[in-house]
Amino acid sequence: MAFDDLDELEQGELVQKWLRENALSIIIGVALGLLLIFGFYKWQAHKVGHNMDAAVQYGVFGADPFAVVTLALIVVLIAVFGFYVLWRWKLGDEVDDKT
Repeated sequence: MAFDDLDELEQGELVQKWLRENALSIIIGVALGLLLIFGFYKWQAHKVGHNMDAAVQYGVFGADPFAVVTLALIVVLIAVFGFYVLWRWKLGDEVDDKT
């Protein structure tokens, strides 16, 4: 018996019967899904709070601004030097190709 062969009244009765038989499973599934979503967000908030506490404990947020600027400058200089070395190496390959 195909669902399309039934008239609207019979289809409605079948849907209501199915909902009555499976109502508990549907409610448990929705509740479990909501609990999992809520638990995931609570876990994420706990991790962020734990990381913030650890950062404060180790003084990451109270770092010396001069030290931060110095470290940034060193990183930039290393990057520029690295690009220069790669450029010179590539330029050397082009000179070798011409000879």
